[in-house]
Amino acid sequence: MAARLINDCDGISRRGMIQAGLGGLVGLSLPDLLRLRAESAERSGSHSTTSVIYLEMAGGPTQHETWDPKPLAPADYRGPLNAVKTSIPGIYFSQYMEQQAKIADQLSILRAVWHDSGSHSTSSHLTQTGYYLSDRQSRENSMPCIGSVTARLRGANRKGIPPFVSIPRNMRYGTAAWFGKGYNAFETVSSADRRNFEVPNLTLLKGLTDDRLADRKKLLTYFDASRQTIDNAGVADAMDDFTRQAFEMVTGDAAQKAFDVEAEPDALRDRYGRNSLGQNMLLARRLVEAGVTFVTIRVNTLGSWDDHRDIAKSMKRKGPAFDQGVAALVEDLRERGL
Repeated sequence: MAARLINDCDGISRRGMIQAGLGGLVGLSLPDLLRLRAESAERSGSHSTTSVIYLEMAGGPTQHETWDPKPLAPADYRGPLNAVKTSIPGIYFSQYMEQQAKIADQLSILRAVWHDSGSHSTSSHLTQTGYYLSDRQSRENSMPCIGSVTARLRGANRKGIPPFVSIPRNMRYGTAAWFGKGYNAFETVSSADRRNFEVPNLTLLKGLTDDRLADRKKLLTYFDASRQTIDNAGVADAMDDFTRQAFEMVTGDAAQKAFDVEAEPDALRDRYGRNSLGQNMLLARRLVEAGVTFVTIRVNTLGSWDDHRDIAKSMKRKGPAFDQGVAALVEDLRERGL
C-alpha cells in the first residue's frame, strides 16, 4: 500500500501533485484533494473500490504474545509463551497465533512501528487518527479518525450502503471530531453472534409505511427548497446529502442484506468461530463485500488486552478465538478474490 501511494498517490499522479505545489498531503486542502481525485477518476474512467477492516485490540497486547515472540532472546525478554514456526522460514509467531502462522505468507507483519507515548489515550488516538491527542485526559477526538476521513473523501463503494461501520461500537477515538457527526460510524450496537441479531435504524418505524415515508420525503423537499434560498454556507446541501443517504438505507434492501450474517452457511460461521469475535469478523467481510468502505471491530468482546499480570492465562483465554477469526477472515477474503 505504501509503495502504491508513493507511486501514484492513489490515482493522483506525481506530476499532478507537483503542479498543485505539493510535496505530499501536508497542506492539501479538502477541495484540492477532491478535485484532484475527481480529475484522476475522470481520466482513468475508474473508481477505487478498496476497503479496510480495522481491528482494534483495545488495551494493546505486546508483540511477545502475538506476532513477534523473539524465540532466540533471553527468557526475561521472551515472556511466558512459546513460539511456533510459520509458513515463512525464520519467522515465528506466538503459540496462540497458530492458525495465522499457517497463512503467514498472506500477511504483512510490521515490526518496526513504534511511538514514544506510554498513555493508552494518546496512543489510541495516534493509531486511529494519525495524530497524538492534544490533551491526554480528553475522551473526545482532537482529529477525525481514519474511518471518518474515508467516509468524507471516498464515501461508500455502493449506493444504499453506509461508508463507515463500527462493530459493535465506535473505537476509543473512532469519531469524526470537527468533520461533524454526519461522518461518524454507523454502529451495529450489538455483536453479530447474538440470537436474532438485528441492526437498529435499518427498518421503518412501526406504523410508518412506504407511502407515508414518501410523503415525508416530498415534504422535506419543499422545506429544502426554501432553506437553500437563504443558505450561503452549504449546510443545506450537506443535510440534503445525508437525508438522501438515510432514505436509501431505510427504503432499500442493500444495507439490510449486508448486515444479515445469518444468511451465511453454518460451515463458514463455524470456521470463523461461534463467538462474538468470530461472527463480528464474518460480518465485516459481508459489509466490505457489499460496499462499505471502512469497517472497525472492537476486539475486546473477550475482555481487554491490557494484561498486566497472569498474561499466559489471559492469552490462553483470548488468543485462540482471535487467531481463528483472523485466519478465517484472511482466507475467506482471498478465496473470494477480495
